[in-house]
Amino acid sequence: MASVSVSVDTSKLDAILAKVPGNKEKIVRGSAVHIWNNARAKAPVVTGFLRNSSDVTHEGGYSNVNFRAEYAGFVELGTSKMYARPFLSTSVETERQNFIERFKKELIE
Repeated sequence: MASVSVSVDTSKLDAILAKVPGNKEKIVRGSAVHIWNNARAKAPVVTGFLRNSSDVTHEGGYSNVNFRAEYAGFVELGTSKMYARPFLSTSVETERQNFIERFKKELIE
């Protein structure tokens, strides 16, 4: 069977983005903080450890929202004995449209 592939030339977009790296990072960092705050508010609380084990890290143009409790994934996704109580994925979905609008508005200021 023959393979098929496609490639996208982003050189023009990369050239535009190279002119505004500060805004791009500001937008990404802001969205990460919004996701983190929203996820912390939605996280189920028994002892507060799940909520308090979270942070946001920024490195090299990337931002990560972390929940470091060992059981965070089980709460988010559920198990065979426990239903899912998503807090992080729903926060990402909530921020998605805000991110797009902020990106359109603030990228080139």
